[in-house]
Amino acid sequence: MEQEMVANAARESGASDRRQDRWAWRRIGSPTTGKAVGRLALWCVGSAMIANLLFNLAAWAAGLHHPYSIFLSVPRDRFADFFKLSFSYPGPPLHPTGQLWQMDARFASYQAFVNSHAHSLFNHFHEPPLTTLMAFSWRQLMSVVDPVLLYAFFVAAGLAALTAVIVWSLDPLARGWSLAIVAIVNYPVAFMVDRGHLFSLACALALLAALLRAPGKRGDWVAITLYALAINVRPNAAIFPALLFICRRFSAIQLISVGLASLALLIGALAITHMLYPAYGPTSFVTGLFVYSSFYIKSDLGLAYGSSLFGALKVLFGTGVESMFVQLTVTTLLLVGLTLASHRRRLSDAATVYLIACAYCLVSPVFADYHLIVFLAPLVLLARQGELGTRTDWAVFIGCCFVLAPKNYLFQPDPMYDIPWSWQIVANPAMLIATAAYVIGCALAGTPKIDHAIGAGLRRLRPPPGSAASFPPPS
Repeated sequence: MEQEMVANAARESGASDRRQDRWAWRRIGSPTTGKAVGRLALWCVGSAMIANLLFNLAAWAAGLHHPYSIFLSVPRDRFADFFKLSFSYPGPPLHPTGQLWQMDARFASYQAFVNSHAHSLFNHFHEPPLTTLMAFSWRQLMSVVDPVLLYAFFVAAGLAALTAVIVWSLDPLARGWSLAIVAIVNYPVAFMVDRGHLFSLACALALLAALLRAPGKRGDWVAITLYALAINVRPNAAIFPALLFICRRFSAIQLISVGLASLALLIGALAITHMLYPAYGPTSFVTGLFVYSSFYIKSDLGLAYGSSLFGALKVLFGTGVESMFVQLTVTTLLLVGLTLASHRRRLSDAATVYLIACAYCLVSPVFADYHLIVFLAPLVLLARQGELGTRTDWAVFIGCCFVLAPKNYLFQPDPMYDIPWSWQIVANPAMLIATAAYVIGCALAGTPKIDHAIGAGLRRLRPPPGSAASFPPPS
């Protein structure tokens, strides 16, 4: 009899959970379970993807071409970041590609582009040692494997890893496939696949896995290694452990360990790369960084598909004193506000990671849209939290969904290059600044203190009204 009562209670609890999830969609209010948060995110991002695709289809039917016919990059540069970079390194002859792919003409144009810039300043020496080693290895593999199949394998493996990180980071009670679908069906991931920029996926995977890790010991070498990998793929990622330390979510020992691990990985990758590819060394790398700055920061070359504040100010006001003043002011206010709110213990995990991700995007001079994948982390933390219970939660949710969704409808021709830029490059930084300011303002205005931190453990979900489940409050 007792077992039958327990079984009936469990069935009633499950039915109540399902009714609660359905009710969360039909009323104006907050999703009350982690699964409902994921479904709402899927609805928002998925609807935006479909809307932009319908706009592109209508533009194509009307006889318009890029950029109106597709919200991604220039069709002539499809997968270019993977193949052009790989082709620029020495290696044996390429393995023949299958006729099914019809990539011979595209590969010939990519090889011609690489050959035309072989002895110019526009080269690959700006890549960090680890990414250089990766690209050099890809070039060697292309001599024994069909390059298209190799790229498809890396993309499939990367997306599978991204899905696994998202799903495994959730509490079993909040786990569902909605956020896993959002993780691979969003604008930054689509842009990454279209451009072939696997480095951005590798960096995002390392950051997501580190930020969403289950509780570990004080010397969590897995997280430390993940941060070191992310920093060596994209040095700007160092802002995450640095700001986590300022926010008291990272110890000094952990920060020093990340620095030492990053330095060791940098030296090791540089030594191995120089041994395999003698043309690459410390001098060529530093020279490449200066060349990269002249092409992508001082000019408009990296402007079209980016979300940095520097890029938005550049198209609005140019590169004068006014733009530099606004950039410095926004950066200072963001960092000071994040520090004050964190030291008063008034920021949730999701809000903290969101504000750091905003700083990561806004402070970087060049921030291509495929790096926006990192904004999946605050969404997962909101789902782990179990509800959108405050206005701050909603601000984080709206900001994440906004940058994960495509908004390429209005374009402006670039007088220097033949790639028009979308007004999305202004909309994304504006939304991030607005939501970050709102989150910080709410925290400083007196939001109740929150006694938990990243890595302190998975938060137990609050049972929805009417549920027979009962959980102790988070410790």
